[in-house]
Amino acid sequence: MRVAKPAEQPKRPRTRRIILDSGPVAIAPTATSLLVERFLEHVRHERGLSANTQAAYARDLRDFAGWLTGRSVGALSVRDLGDYLAYLAKRGLARASIARQAATLRTFYAFLQLEGVVIESPAELIAPGRPDDAIPGTLSPSQVDRLLAAPDPATANGRRDRAVLELLYATGCRASEVSSMRQADVHLAESFCTCRGKGDKERVVPLGKRAVAAVSSWLERTRPQFAARAGGQPPWIVLSARGNRLSRMRIWEIVQE
Repeated sequence: MRVAKPAEQPKRPRTRRIILDSGPVAIAPTATSLLVERFLEHVRHERGLSANTQAAYARDLRDFAGWLTGRSVGALSVRDLGDYLAYLAKRGLARASIARQAATLRTFYAFLQLEGVVIESPAELIAPGRPDDAIPGTLSPSQVDRLLAAPDPATANGRRDRAVLELLYATGCRASEVSSMRQADVHLAESFCTCRGKGDKERVVPLGKRAVAAVSSWLERTRPQFAARAGGQPPWIVLSARGNRLSRMRIWEIVQE
């Protein structure tokens, strides 16, 4: 007597289950956007990277996800990633930007390995790109004087902008460091200020007479008006016309202007 074998059940496609704040979500291999979101949560909460670094990761991976056009991140080879970097070069990105994109991919795929989405990372085989060989230019003393004197001290924004430029020049701070500088950090009577850089590391920097004069004029003549528009006592040394903290992008625009 023969016993019939039970029919084989069809195999289900493998999916990756990732826990988000809204609960478990079954993610198909092509659901790149959810993997990217989980990665950004990882760098935000577990690695404690700066807001600027998180924003750079988000921009790079948004470009990468757009290029994928439905393909799965787990199915890409190192040749595919090379094609992506070539695509960025054709778009006119500088070598330094492409090198940063490659570094983002290596970090992203290392996270996918950690999560068990991929076994091997094709991004590990990407050679780090060389940055541009061009040496940054410098300004002559007369050009520096023209730059610092460009804002009109007769206007409210001009006094603020001159204080910003003098702080940048006197301290060597990044735009983000000037943006986050507080009134309590600036000691004009003693001609110094405290700057906070990456990793929240502090350094004390002396201020020259021109910087002290420009910041004093801003604090005494204009800042109180800007602060009143915020309806409180904003702690930051430089403010927008609405009384909010002056963003690093606005500081960059001031320098460009």
